[in-house]
Amino acid sequence: MMQVLSIALVLPTAGREFGLSDADKGLLTSSIFAGGFVGALGWGLVGDRFGRRTALAVAMFINALFALLSAAAPDFATLVLCRTLAGVGVSGSNTVVFTTLPEFLPAAHRGMYMVGLE
Repeated sequence: MMQVLSIALVLPTAGREFGLSDADKGLLTSSIFAGGFVGALGWGLVGDRFGRRTALAVAMFINALFALLSAAAPDFATLVLCRTLAGVGVSGSNTVVFTTLPEFLPAAHRGMYMVGLE
């Protein structure tokens, strides 16, 4: 979730650094959601095929890698690409955690814990 919200801290600096218009700022803000949409389509299959632990590790690696690369983006297009790919990782983490956690919770309290996780 921090990846999604952190863009609000980046926008003023990125706007000055790259001379962004309001439309560019909107594109940058929505790029992580676009990546999340694309990632959400595939992470469940990755978890089923290779195991949830592996899927979670890969998703977290992708998220961390492209979040760090975002900090060193030399231009606006690279920044948008890095934020989009970070979104793929974010969606993988969410997909895998929300399908794995209920398996370890007692059925009587599962709903309460899942609401807490959300």
